[in-house]
Amino acid sequence: MTNYAARRHRGLSKEILEIGWKAQIRLCQRYRSMRARGKHHNVVVTAIAREMACFLWAIAQRVSLPNQAALAS
Repeated sequence: MTNYAARRHRGLSKEILEIGWKAQIRLCQRYRSMRARGKHHNVVVTAIAREMACFLWAIAQRVSLPNQAALAS
């Protein structure tokens, strides 16, 4: 793992890293297959963005944010 990747992964749970890797693999494969079928670039990018939002939602369900009152001060 490069230093950059190590710094980005520092402090993240194993579960979140696994979701991220699963997203990386799935979205890359989906992009390639849709482009190979001749789908328009904008259609492909929109489909990938929608699916990426679902992965982000899954991560957000597992991460607890600091208390909102602490953020305000």
